[in-house]
Amino acid sequence: MANDNSMRLGGLLAARWARQAVDRMRRQRNSIDSINVFPVADGDTGSNMYATVKSAYSAVEALDGSATLPQVVEAMAAGALRGARGNSGLILAVALRGVADELGQAQLADGSLTPDRFASAIELAAQRAQDAIAEPTHGTMLTVLHAMAETARAQADRGAGLVEQIEAVRACSIAALRDTTGQLDVLGQAQVVDAGATGIVEIFDLLYLTVTGGAVGEAASPTANLTAVPPKVTSGELGCRPHEDGAASARGAGAAGQAAAGADTLELVFTLSDSKDRTRPLKRILAKADARSVVISWPMVHVHVKNEDHALRVLREVEQYGLAQLRAEDLVNGADHGPLRAAAAVSTAPLMLRAALTGAVAVLLDRGGQAHTLLDVVSDGNTTVLVADSPEGQAAINAAAADGVHAITTGSPISMVSALAVFDPNADAAEVADDMADAAGIDIRRLCFAGQSAAGPLVYSKTDVLVLSEGRILFIEHTPEAAIVEAIARLAPEGDPELITISYGQQAAPHMRGAIEAAVRSTYPQAEAEIFDSDLSGVCADVGVE
Repeated sequence: MANDNSMRLGGLLAARWARQAVDRMRRQRNSIDSINVFPVADGDTGSNMYATVKSAYSAVEALDGSATLPQVVEAMAAGALRGARGNSGLILAVALRGVADELGQAQLADGSLTPDRFASAIELAAQRAQDAIAEPTHGTMLTVLHAMAETARAQADRGAGLVEQIEAVRACSIAALRDTTGQLDVLGQAQVVDAGATGIVEIFDLLYLTVTGGAVGEAASPTANLTAVPPKVTSGELGCRPHEDGAASARGAGAAGQAAAGADTLELVFTLSDSKDRTRPLKRILAKADARSVVISWPMVHVHVKNEDHALRVLREVEQYGLAQLRAEDLVNGADHGPLRAAAAVSTAPLMLRAALTGAVAVLLDRGGQAHTLLDVVSDGNTTVLVADSPEGQAAINAAAADGVHAITTGSPISMVSALAVFDPNADAAEVADDMADAAGIDIRRLCFAGQSAAGPLVYSKTDVLVLSEGRILFIEHTPEAAIVEAIARLAPEGDPELITISYGQQAAPHMRGAIEAAVRSTYPQAEAEIFDSDLSGVCADVGVE
């Protein structure tokens, strides 16, 4: 078989590979997490790649009837992109998309795959991955993919059979992975190989075992000893030629320094709604906004940012292309990814960020056309609870709620944030929903400038501040600071509040915010304050107490 120039690789074999990739990454994710030091040492690369391949296989499971090799790989690529987690997950999804596009063009009706076509698929995967990364870095999964592509092409050119070619690419991938330790300073200092590249090697090893009929369940991981102390073996010993890029290597040294400095604290993964691929101008926009670790597979974008203010600035810059969905990750403290997930329907970019920072998947509904995005989030089977920041958003989550998915009634940004604050991804779903519903019941007061005078039955001028509850005017003050202090006093009549939450709208100018916060601190010095932007039009601020 090793001398055959082609093989029949049907959809069933490809589906088996996808399923086994999930099992392998589940077993290996902790060891890969443990060596994750680049681009930031947040220890989640293995977990991210596991989540990505799991989503890829879920798409394969959804296929009806028998499927061809191109159809299965197409489903894997689409599923991987939908569920891509982190930098490594998105790059993996991009690589799978390259393979899928090449096999789709080949029209492999009988399932026959030639060495030439296989080499083209790996080459396109490597090229797509490089194109997706704003600053390609040497010594990463990109380097390993290029080495694999070069070996696949060399084997095809010399007339090797498909199995022999795959064996050579597998050996090359392991050798190229070993070399990453010496190609990136941060890896050399930690004496580890690249975590993302390790995942690539694991997944390709499974393809080799699947094609050759190897014992997948019993096979030892090809990276087992590389995740501890990397052996001093060079790629040249196995005849593998890693892709060299001097400029990329120089950029990698700078990126490593940034990672070591720990400048970035948040990871954002967002989906854009613009149907036209705007990757090139978006890369320029993100570079100007100082976003790092940029990976783009339109319409999905991955970036690292310094802090919440930086995150909001980046989101503001990309709003022109239509924000549809956002996930955020704390790169410093990590996150608790339990079996349950919350999703939030929001009306502004600041609220999108606020919801995502709690661990929820945030869906922006302000344009009215993204309701299908909420349905997509729910349809993957992981989302358990839905919340919204407004009555309009409430209608959207009610429409999206399905069996086992709870829609929590909320009426304001503060209500939404309060509900998300008690979400527990590891608790019983029904109990979580009950706790969130209780938290969402927080009493809210809304401050709005009158905008026009009234002579009765209430008398006020257009510059007065109206304090409302569920649309009804409760009282009137001349300044927002006086209004909010009185609102808090009425919300907590029996003593000082423990927590005061303030959500600013578009009517709150910077000098007003300073006056409001000074008044609250002076009147309630012992209370903890949580303050964020809602960006709602026609609103000065919402306030709630606990």
